[in-house]
Amino acid sequence: MKKSYHACVLLLAWHTLAQADSSLGSAAAETALESVAQEVESSVQDSSQDSSQDIESFITPQEYGANLYENPRGIGCIKCHGKDGEETLLASYVHKGKQRHIIVPRINNLAFDAFKIALSKDSGVMPKYNLTDEEINAIYLYITSRNKTFAK
Repeated sequence: MKKSYHACVLLLAWHTLAQADSSLGSAAAETALESVAQEVESSVQDSSQDSSQDIESFITPQEYGANLYENPRGIGCIKCHGKDGEETLLASYVHKGKQRHIIVPRINNLAFDAFKIALSKDSGVMPKYNLTDEEINAIYLYITSRNKTFAK
C-alpha cells in the first residue's frame, strides 16, 4: 500500500514537472524530477523495512487461526470439529450387527500442550497435518475463543 502511494506521488510529481517543463526548461525539470524520485525511493526503502511488521499486523493471530480452521480447501478443521470445536458425531455405521459411532472429541477446552500433542500424533481417524508452531498457536487461540463454557 505504501509503495502504491509513493508511486502515485512520483507520478504526480512527474506530471506536474512535465507541465512546467516549458517554463522551467528541460534541465531544471529533470533535476527536480530526479530529486523527487530519490526522495520517494528513500521513503519506499524506509517503509519496506517495516513491511513484514505491517503484514503481520494486518490480521490478528486469532483471525489467522479462524482462516485455517474454517478453510474448506486448507486444513478445514471445521468439517469434523464443527464451528465451535464441541464434541460432534462424525459418522454412524453398523459393524457386525452393532451400531457404531465415530465421535470427534471436544477440542476448545484443551490445554495448549494437549492440543499440540493431539495434532502431532497419528490417531488413525484424523489426518495428520504438518503445521508450523505459528499455525498451531493461531488455531488454538481461535478455537479456545469459541469455548461457550467460558464465554465472556
